[in-house]
Amino acid sequence: MDGMKQPFVGGCKVSYDVFIAVLGVQSCTHRPDVRVCATAPVSERRVNKALDFWRDLGYDFSRIYYNDVSRHCIENIFSYNTIIIDLIDGSHREPALATTTSWIDRETREILKAKIALKNTWGEADRILEHELGHALGWLDYNQTGHIMHHEWSRGGLNTT
Repeated sequence: MDGMKQPFVGGCKVSYDVFIAVLGVQSCTHRPDVRVCATAPVSERRVNKALDFWRDLGYDFSRIYYNDVSRHCIENIFSYNTIIIDLIDGSHREPALATTTSWIDRETREILKAKIALKNTWGEADRILEHELGHALGWLDYNQTGHIMHHEWSRGGLNTT
């Protein structure tokens, strides 16, 4: 399969209907907001680089909030059509460098919102945020050496095909 491409909330400019049947995720009609919590171990420069990676593939995002201290980050209650980026907490199993949790509509299979949690010392590492944004956009792990969605960071790369 060609890099396991698929649409998400933010991938509205891209439509890959053939992948919906394989992966079970639907595209949508809205671009997600991205909220980078004040506690997230990642710089604005690093976030922009990761978002640009996905923009270059045809995905789009709405508003980007940096250093966010709103209820979305503080109370962990956030709106649909939002991707949250924050610090990983104790509920995630080691040795995860980062995790992404997505909320999916049971009927439409559309991704409604996603939360990316980054390990403190890995937020600025190359490809970590790009990989996790891939999950937030609906991409699955794809264990091809050099692929952005490879499950093992050391075997990943920037390939998407």
